[in-house]
Amino acid sequence: MVVRSHDFFMSYEIIFLQLVIKQLIVIGVHSAIKWDRFLYKYKVLNPLAWIIERTISTPSTHFMHHGKSNADGISNNDGNFSNMYFFWDILFGSAKITRKYPAVYEFENDPEDSWAAHMYYPFIKSNKIQSELNI
Repeated sequence: MVVRSHDFFMSYEIIFLQLVIKQLIVIGVHSAIKWDRFLYKYKVLNPLAWIIERTISTPSTHFMHHGKSNADGISNNDGNFSNMYFFWDILFGSAKITRKYPAVYEFENDPEDSWAAHMYYPFIKSNKIQSELNI
């Protein structure tokens, strides 16, 4: 029996495994449990932390994206977009790694745009003048 490579990579089992791993990472970076602090606490784990935070998103790297303002020196509102593979942020120059968490999470200018403006911008723009999605 000949096994083609696409049979393995496109099998239901592999697709299911990929979905489970993705969901664990996405839930892990958005949860209140800051599981990466353990890696930063012990110096012996710092090399492992260095590899992990440059491969997948961690709470530290992704929480920076949700910080209130870049002025705090920790937040990165213009980067750290990844919620799974952080190496994309590194590749495109939008990454910032500080191993710290912002003190305040919110938007500086949040005019409560419609869900359609958030989902389909720039095709559907916000009707609020002060919104960044109105540009």
